[in-house]
Amino acid sequence: MDKPNRFNPLTLLALAVIIVAIVACGTDTASQGDASTGGEAQAGSDPSETGTTPGDDTPAEGGTVGETPAMPPGFDEGLADLLRVIPLAEETRATVWYNHYVRARDANGIETPAEGASDADLVKYVQDLSSAGVAPGPWISGYTQHAAAQLEHRQYMGFDIGDMEQSILAGKPPNELEVATGRMDPGETDRALAACTACPAPEIQEHLGVKFYSWGDDYTYDLEKSLQPPAYDAIGRGGRIAVLDSIVLRTVATESMWSLIGTYRDSRDSLADDPDLTLAAGEMERLGAYSAILMGDVERFGPDCDYCDPAVQLVLQAAAQHSLDEYDALGTGIGHDAEGFFTILVFVYADEDAASRNVETLEERMEGYSVATAQPWNEIFPQHAVWNDGRALIARLRTEAPLIWLRIVYDTESLLWHK
Repeated sequence: MDKPNRFNPLTLLALAVIIVAIVACGTDTASQGDASTGGEAQAGSDPSETGTTPGDDTPAEGGTVGETPAMPPGFDEGLADLLRVIPLAEETRATVWYNHYVRARDANGIETPAEGASDADLVKYVQDLSSAGVAPGPWISGYTQHAAAQLEHRQYMGFDIGDMEQSILAGKPPNELEVATGRMDPGETDRALAACTACPAPEIQEHLGVKFYSWGDDYTYDLEKSLQPPAYDAIGRGGRIAVLDSIVLRTVATESMWSLIGTYRDSRDSLADDPDLTLAAGEMERLGAYSAILMGDVERFGPDCDYCDPAVQLVLQAAAQHSLDEYDALGTGIGHDAEGFFTILVFVYADEDAASRNVETLEERMEGYSVATAQPWNEIFPQHAVWNDGRALIARLRTEAPLIWLRIVYDTESLLWHK
C-alpha cells in the first residue's frame, strides 16, 4: 500500500512552501505558541459553564464560449453545497481544500477588492487573507504562492483573486479538480483571450453542452511556459478551463474535465453524497469556518505511520493507548469572531456512542504536547470547548495563531492521533 499518496508528500511540501511564500508577502502572523483569552471554556471545563452554546456562535455572514447552461442553485451557500460540484471517488474524497473568501473578509474586516482593483491593492488583499489563516487555493483562484504573478491573468482570462468568492480543490496530484465561484463572465473571458496576442490559441472542446478551453496534451508540462499567458501554471500546464457565469472549472486532463462538468450539471455521484464528508462540512459551516480541509482518508493519523520520521513513529506507537478511537473522516478549519481566531476540529465516527465516548479522550489529549513544538496543547489553546453532536466529535480551540490549523495537519499532530 502506498501510504504517502493518502496525503501526498508533494502536497505537504507545497503546503509548507505556500505558507512561507504567502506570509512572506508581508503578513505578520503570530507564532504558534501564542493564544488568545477569548470566551471558550478553560481547558477541561464544560462549555455550558461559560454561557456559550457551541451551536450558536456562527458569525453572520453559464457556458464558456457561447450559450451558458443554467447554473444549479446553491453554490453560493458554502462548503456543504459546493461539494456537489466535485465527483465522488476515492481520490477526490481523500483530501478536500476549501476557501470562502467572502466569509473570511467579513469575519476579519478585510476590504473587498473593487472590480479592476490595482495590483498593489490585490497584493495587500492576499496578505490580509493569509494573515487571517486562509489556506492556499487552487491554481485557478489566483490565491497561491505565485499570487503576485497571477494578477496579470485578469487581462488574459477576465478575472483574478479579487473576483473570487469560494474555491474548492480535490483529488491527488496531478489529477486535481479545481472549482471557484465569483465574478466570472464567459463573454469577458472570450474577449480577453481574443485580444491576447501573447496567448497560444486554445482548442475549443465541449461536453454536455459546456464548452471549455484546452491547451496541450493531458498532464503535459513545459517549464519554459511556467506562469506564461493566458493561465499556464508553475510547471507550465495550460490545462482545461471552463468559464461559466459566476463559476470556473479547471483540470489538467480532458477526461477529468468531462467528469467535473458531468457532476456540475446534475450534482449526482458527488462528494455531497458522502455522508461523512457532508457531516464534517455541515459542522464547519455551522461554526463559521471560512477555510477548511476535509479528509475522508485518515489512516495517516494512526500509530502505523510507516513513512513518518522514526522518532515520530515511536511516539505514535507509545501514545496509541491514549489516542482517540479510530474515526472515519476529519475536518479542520479556521474561523474568527468578536473574541478572535479559533481552530475547528471535527472527527466523524460511525455512531453517536463512539463520538460521545471520545469527548473525554480528546479533553485528555489537550493535556498532551505538540509534536512540532513540544509545547503543551493547553498553552497553545488555553481556552477550548469539546463536545459531540450526533456522531461528530467537535473541538473549538481559541488561538492567536491563525495558521496553526494547517500546521496541525501538516505535522501529523498528536491531537489527531487515533488507535
